[in-house]
Amino acid sequence: MIISPYTIENKRSPRPDIPWRIAEKLAKEAGTQPNKKAMVVRSNMYPVDGTDQDWLYHEHGTLAYIVEGSHHNPRRRTVREASIEGVRPIFKGLLEVLATSPLIYGNVTGPEGGPLEAVVRIKGARIATREGVDEEREFVFFEGERWTSRPRDGRYQRIVLEPGEYSLHYSKDGYKSELRTLKVGAGPVELNVELHPENEEE
Repeated sequence: MIISPYTIENKRSPRPDIPWRIAEKLAKEAGTQPNKKAMVVRSNMYPVDGTDQDWLYHEHGTLAYIVEGSHHNPRRRTVREASIEGVRPIFKGLLEVLATSPLIYGNVTGPEGGPLEAVVRIKGARIATREGVDEEREFVFFEGERWTSRPRDGRYQRIVLEPGEYSLHYSKDGYKSELRTLKVGAGPVELNVELHPENEEE
């Protein structure tokens, strides 16, 4: 199985649940495992608080999963190798998702060009459905998530999975917030943002 965050009971994942949707795709690509069972996606296998993939997703928006293979500590080398081969498409598939899926990335800097650790949040989107009708979508967070750009270089990355028009909000204490809207196609799109101090003259 692929265990997708959040795995802690009574904790609600953001909506849309992008990690779950990606995990479903990865499970399908992995197919039937050496124990003749299909790979499935679950939010938990048993209650475990403090798991690392939950923390990574909550604090940074990082896609991280627990992958349970087909056999538990097999003694035979051939079984071990088959179990490893069975989950390999998951790792390769995740790299492929990050390299080719619709996502927004860039750097947040100050007026002098230095990096800023700013909160970067997708506020909403307008998605074109297969029927050709624009669908308004809101991104909702339930557990106080505050995903920021990376302190050392101001880089951020937000995977969105679907082409559309997205609105992003950039904020940092002591700086004027920015709201940007951009169109995202079939692959990654770069959006760099410069924030200015609140007391800076226009």
